[in-house]
Amino acid sequence: MEISTSKKYSINLFNGEKSIPVLNELVCELQSILAQYFVVAAIKHIALEEAVNAANLDQITEKKKDIDLFLWEKLLESFSISEKYVLKYYDQRSKYTPRVTIKAPYENNKIIDLYRKDRCPFTEFDINDNTAFKKIQETGRFYICNNIPQAVKDEQYKNKRINGQFVRTNYKFPNQLISIWNKLRDLPEVDSSWEVCWDTDSKNVRPYTESCYKSTLVVPMTLVNASLCREFKEYMFGDTKIVQSNSQYKKLMFGFLCIDHRHINYFNYDLDTRFGYIIADILSLFLVVRLMCTIKSEVYQKAERKLEETSRQ
Repeated sequence: MEISTSKKYSINLFNGEKSIPVLNELVCELQSILAQYFVVAAIKHIALEEAVNAANLDQITEKKKDIDLFLWEKLLESFSISEKYVLKYYDQRSKYTPRVTIKAPYENNKIIDLYRKDRCPFTEFDINDNTAFKKIQETGRFYICNNIPQAVKDEQYKNKRINGQFVRTNYKFPNQLISIWNKLRDLPEVDSSWEVCWDTDSKNVRPYTESCYKSTLVVPMTLVNASLCREFKEYMFGDTKIVQSNSQYKKLMFGFLCIDHRHINYFNYDLDTRFGYIIADILSLFLVVRLMCTIKSEVYQKAERKLEETSRQ
């Protein structure tokens, strides 16, 4: 049960009348931010290079701080814009909005949060502790599961926050008649027996209902399956032969767009994944620009080394 699909929502619900205008607005807004991101980052990078060449420590400190702040603030702005359009795209599918987070691969097979608005007890975890990211690592493709409780019971889904053994031995699916009755009375849809299966940062505090999701869609910002020219490979990866393996995982995956919802069968397999890839592909360009101006920049690395040497003196 690697992937769970849903036939609950018809294609007509997400036709061009709804999705195309949202996509049009999304691309237009992100295009403007991306153009500015690339140009202004280049200008600030040149200023940093001039400071490095002049060996002016004060200027190096100032210009490096300037480019770091710009790259991070504009990146967060692009994430916030993307979240806005994700919520707009899913508007009216449920009275409860989905939860949007953006994560990134880090050292030693770790996954870390880049962007989230809600609180979470775990902002970093090992890739082997989450089925979604493990599957993406193995395939280079998106991951979708529309019934996490059942997947956990079947031992097909793992999440550091979920007590899998407790789910398999204690969790009971909600009574459908009671659920329908609660909906008719417009009562909050809270599955208390599911919430207790989730860990928090405090044993005395229950997790937020929205954070105990039952459907998830994770789309990678990746070049795993892309056709890359030799020059790009040499610059980005230091090798023209990119092997799709765990050792290359961090280099091939720039980030992850993660969308979760408290209901089962929330996502439409075809349309939602396509929509997710549009956002993920655009956001990956921001991350490539940031990479070019920092980790892949000799000027930036020289500035870092100079500042580190000075701090040790």
